[in-house]
Amino acid sequence: AWQNGDVIYFGGHSGDGQSLSLENMLSTLDSLDLDEIHFDNGKTQVALFDSCSSYAHYQDMYVKRKTRGLHLVTFGLVSLFEYAQATMEGLLDLVLTRAGKNKKWAGALRGIEQKQLPAHVKAFYEPTEQEAILEQYQQVQAYPSSLMNVWVP
Repeated sequence: AWQNGDVIYFGGHSGDGQSLSLENMLSTLDSLDLDEIHFDNGKTQVALFDSCSSYAHYQDMYVKRKTRGLHLVTFGLVSLFEYAQATMEGLLDLVLTRAGKNKKWAGALRGIEQKQLPAHVKAFYEPTEQEAILEQYQQVQAYPSSLMNVWVP
């Protein structure tokens, strides 16, 4: 993925920094395998690590390996399973649509949070309350915030 992918998505546990630890993953490979892994600094890539505290665990680790061309989206707080589909849809809207090409990252992250709102309401409120609460949050533009952030070269 790091050699050829335009978009890289990881959805899962951060494992307190161990799940996607480059040192951990690379330690299972022999030297021939390691010679084949190249982070292409000439290629622009968007990577979204949809896992709890991925900012703290992974941002520095990956930015050091790919110093140019990486747009790394991470979560500062929890990344709830209930939001995964909405998060992925928001990312795909960003990278696959004409409107997404013209968005700035602050607007793109806000768009993902907007997509997460219905899942948030469904997860935390009783079914009889969901419609009214969803409408109320939409009116005041209050969206779930997991402190999503992006590192841009």
